[in-house]
Amino acid sequence: MIELSQQRFEALAGYTRLPQIVLLIQEAAWFSTEDERLLGLITWDRYDRDFGWIVLGRDQRLRYRAIDQDVSLPTFVAARERLSEAIDRHAALPDEAYHQGDEHGARSISLRRACLLTA
Repeated sequence: MIELSQQRFEALAGYTRLPQIVLLIQEAAWFSTEDERLLGLITWDRYDRDFGWIVLGRDQRLRYRAIDQDVSLPTFVAARERLSEAIDRHAALPDEAYHQGDEHGARSISLRRACLLTA
């Protein structure tokens, strides 16, 4: 797992979050696998004052979507350790494991091109 800049995460998957989520959580750090097949995000809950994490993988249309998460972790370090374990676990799976079964329409190749251009 490697750390990403916020700018790189935004270029890859900024479209994934709901605008109002900033009222509930603050993003604390961004990560990916070496090949950016999976992305990870550590969050800080503004109300509970604890940490969580989210793993994103590409669906059948190549859009990053949440595939795993956890919340209520006491420290950033604990969240980072659990995120790293989750990313390692999901990295061992085939791409089809991230498909969620609700994708419709043609595959999105513009996202893939955008990622290659910003790399």
